[in-house]
Amino acid sequence: MLFSLLSTLPIAFAQNGQNGEDDDPYAEWRREAQLALIQVVEPAAAELLPEGVRANELALRRRDLEQTLLALDRREKETAAAPAHQRAEEEAREYLAAWTGFESEPPYSILELDNLENERDAVVQRKAAIESSLAIAERSMDALLDEETAAAENLRRRNTEADRGGEDAAWRAESARIQSRQVQARKAALAAQIANLRTQLAAAETELALYDRQREVMSRNLVFTNEDLETVTLATEQRKNTLREELAELGERQRRANEEHDAAYEDRERMLAENPDITSATPEFARATARYFTAMATNEALDIMIESVEWLLQIEAYHLAAQEDRHTLFHSDDRAELATAAADIRAAISRLDAWETLAQNEIASVAALLTAVEARVAAVGEGDVRIPALNERRAILLERQAAVHRVGRAVAFQRNLLARWISEYETRDRTIRERAADRYHEFLVAYRRFLDFEIFTYQKGEGEEGQRSVSLRDLLYALLVFLIPYVILDRIARRIQRTSLTLRFIGEAQANTLRNWLMIAIALLLALVALNFLDIPLTVFAFLGGALAIGLGFGMQTLIKNFISGIIVLFERRIRVGDILDVEGTLGTVTEINTRSSVIRSPDGVEIMVPNSLFLENRVTNLTLSNRCNRRIIRVGVAYGTPPAKVIEVLRECADRHGLVLKDPEPLVLFEDFGDSSLVFAMYFWVEFNDRTNALQVASDLRIMIDKRLHELGIGIPFPQRDLHLVGGGPVTVRIDNEPPAPATP
Repeated sequence: MLFSLLSTLPIAFAQNGQNGEDDDPYAEWRREAQLALIQVVEPAAAELLPEGVRANELALRRRDLEQTLLALDRREKETAAAPAHQRAEEEAREYLAAWTGFESEPPYSILELDNLENERDAVVQRKAAIESSLAIAERSMDALLDEETAAAENLRRRNTEADRGGEDAAWRAESARIQSRQVQARKAALAAQIANLRTQLAAAETELALYDRQREVMSRNLVFTNEDLETVTLATEQRKNTLREELAELGERQRRANEEHDAAYEDRERMLAENPDITSATPEFARATARYFTAMATNEALDIMIESVEWLLQIEAYHLAAQEDRHTLFHSDDRAELATAAADIRAAISRLDAWETLAQNEIASVAALLTAVEARVAAVGEGDVRIPALNERRAILLERQAAVHRVGRAVAFQRNLLARWISEYETRDRTIRERAADRYHEFLVAYRRFLDFEIFTYQKGEGEEGQRSVSLRDLLYALLVFLIPYVILDRIARRIQRTSLTLRFIGEAQANTLRNWLMIAIALLLALVALNFLDIPLTVFAFLGGALAIGLGFGMQTLIKNFISGIIVLFERRIRVGDILDVEGTLGTVTEINTRSSVIRSPDGVEIMVPNSLFLENRVTNLTLSNRCNRRIIRVGVAYGTPPAKVIEVLRECADRHGLVLKDPEPLVLFEDFGDSSLVFAMYFWVEFNDRTNALQVASDLRIMIDKRLHELGIGIPFPQRDLHLVGGGPVTVRIDNEPPAPATP
């Protein structure tokens, strides 16, 4: 029985070991596993299982035996490779210790440094891969240790159950032993792999140390001669010629693929025309359909492959241009040339970054197509008529994938190369003067870029093609065209204003208003000149009219209304600077008439901003519209019995004596009314509004003069008198009591 055979294997192998036939325990494990696996895979193995053991347990034992053999194979390979890795590490250490310099004398060509850097980059990538693999292996070892502990515990438990008897328990104990050995074999293989990886990592670090030392020595004395540039150009042209030949071959393949595609299409269409009810179940039609789609996939793949070769040609062109820019960075002292060369290399790096993204997307797309083809192959039965076409499609997709991978590697290599060049340029040792010059040039470049910032674009006009852009530089120039003449003309206007005031041609307030309106007109004219300088037609701003009318109409209606009202007031001249107005109870002198509002100074010295629209929409009293004379009135009451003619004479005398009361028209005194307690007289007099006359002060002076004169003549000014009438039913008792009232008794 199988169980009996497996149970005797450890004893047999132990005897062989004692006889000295094989001292390697792993060889014993291999023989035991091979023999056990032969028995497990026998067709009758499932029938010979002890009662109570399920078939899936037999499958698990088979899996453990297979994994044991695989792990032992891996361990053997890693063990066999260990001496070679150790020799490589030792040789690297010896070479590093023995290296004292290059055989050739300096200076060294920069191309030699490039080759050294490329070799070093390869070691860096290999080291990164080793570190990644080592990290994964160490994590796997941690998991295996836990798995080993669990397998040992399971073996102990199964052995305890086997000691109690039962074939099924013994069978499971043997399976636990096989599982434990499988884990130990995997652990041994992984330990050998970790040891080799650490040896390889040490060798890679030693190689990097050597490359770093060589790079340091070579970088001290580098040259980039014209001969080096010619060598690069020649090598680039050779690679481009090879790519052109490859491109010609692909073009020929594409021509044949197009013919195949046309033939497959015609064949399929012919079948459909002959039998419209034909389906994919028909072998001939299935074969024709598969052939047609394979031809389509071939055409698409060849298009991508041709495009990939064209990309490689462009990469070679970028490489040559970058080498020329690098030559400029190496030799030129012109900051503009250096900045241009560095900018060109950075631009090439940006383009290569975009290409790398496209390559990665194409790689993912091809992987998806390959997955679909693999699924299709797995879905059709063996011997299906579509299998040859599907295999051909898979082959062309693999070729397409290889071409895209080739482009991706070339793009990544070239990008890293250019990035290293620009990094070397930016980090090279420079004098303080060179650094200062670099900073100054960077400032100039940034300043020019700032000035060249595009603000907006516009169509030049009907019948003209293309658009014109307006940059910040243009706007600044236009602003200077506007500001410089405006400042000059403003100074001239102020000078003219001062001269006019000195010669008394015009008042100060009127001069300010005229100057403001004149400068507004000049500003509009200069704005038109600035627009003409920028070559911007006014039609560009046609849309602003609609925008202002629609979007800002409600918000600016008051402003526009006051602006237009100010223009009307200015041209009508019904209200002028210096006029005395009464606007809705506000009395004062107009000091300014501006575009939106006017300023009225009240007699109290308060300046009031009055919107210009109020002058047109409301009742406005202009006290000085046609002349500056204003009539005032003073009323006075005298006691009854006073001769009216004497009072009139006194009032007229006082008016005549005051120097600010106008004689033409002359004052007028009237006996106005018989008042309740006095005779009422009114004196009407005229005064002129000017800088020396205050009508209120004149009226006050006249009242003082009148009071003094009436007092001298013994004429009294009575206060109001009232008669009090008491109505009652009987006599009213009146008592005068000088004593205060007694307090009330509570």
